Amino acid sequence: MMARDEDDQVRSSEDEIEDIDLEVVPTKQWLYKSARLPKAPSSAEEATSAAKLAAWILAQAEKTTNRIVLDLTDGVTEILRLPNLRRFFGKNSREKTSKVLNLDRPQALSGAVGHLLADKEPHRPCQTCASSRGEGPFAECVVSTKNWFNGACSNCQYKSLASKCDYYKSKGFVLLCSSWYVFKTDVYKEEQPGSSRVNKNRNKSTSNKLEELSDNAVRVLFNLFKDEMYERGIDED
Repeated sequence: MMARDEDDQVRSSEDEIEDIDLEVVPTKQWLYKSARLPKAPSSAEEATSAAKLAAWILAQAEKTTNRIVLDLTDGVTEILRLPNLRRFFGKNSREKTSKVLNLDRPQALSGAVGHLLADKEPHRPCQTCASSRGEGPFAECVVSTKNWFNGACSNCQYKSLASKCDYYKSKGFVLLCSSWYVFKTDVYKEEQPGSSRVNKNRNKSTSNKLEELSDNAVRVLFNLFKDEMYERGIDED
């Protein structure tokens, strides 16, 4: 089975669905530091404070049938942070202005909601967030310990760049499997006659045990990432 593009997988998981038993609580019930959020403005441009912008984001979430958003907000009534928008110099402007949120796309809406609710700000922002171009709208690089967006930060999710994020789960998957491949095929393979890497004194029993250990290791990796591997059309063999 041909592997699908990773961003397509993120998009397909966010398709709107019908007849779902989850819903976002009304905006007026949301809290920040135990205080009620203000009434949501009718547009992002009319949000004159971070609290009002948060209320507007949640008001958009309240209307959605997006499964990702519904899962993020299920049973939750308090946000962990207010949205701090990135400021930048506009074209032909000497003053910095904030990015304007557009939540029409499912990825943008789930990224914005995730930014309010995610529980971790990593010590080092991902390359996308650290870039001077500032791809995402938020000043902070925020991720969730619950593995939202496959580990990607809310900015990358907002911009449909989840698979490019440094914290995307596949980064670790590729690194671990690459390390296993080098271990299995380059170090402990049966060297061909004439190879400059032949170790004539190698203990075959030890080599076999190490090779068996590497097989066990890849099974552990497969179990950790089996859902992703099945989606890519990769089997355990």
